[in-house]
Amino acid sequence: MRRQGQADRFLPAGTAVAHKTGSVDAAKTDAGIIYVPDPRTRKKTHPVAVCVLTNDNEDKRWVVDNAGQVTIAKIGKAVYDYFAEKK
Repeated sequence: MRRQGQADRFLPAGTAVAHKTGSVDAAKTDAGIIYVPDPRTRKKTHPVAVCVLTNDNEDKRWVVDNAGQVTIAKIGKAVYDYFAEKK
């Protein structure tokens, strides 16, 4: 899967992600599954479902560094970090 610049943009290289993005003017969305390494073995992965919906975004630019998309990416990274480090 190619990186699309939202929930997966801050994840480590090689992280498998299956997701669908969406954008309409002031709303940006991303829903999908992040495959997080097992914190004990680091060899296997486990799926984590994530859905982020934003609305009333002031930044309505259609660029990859749109504030809503960056927020979605930060949430994706926080979810990854939480489950990758959970013991």
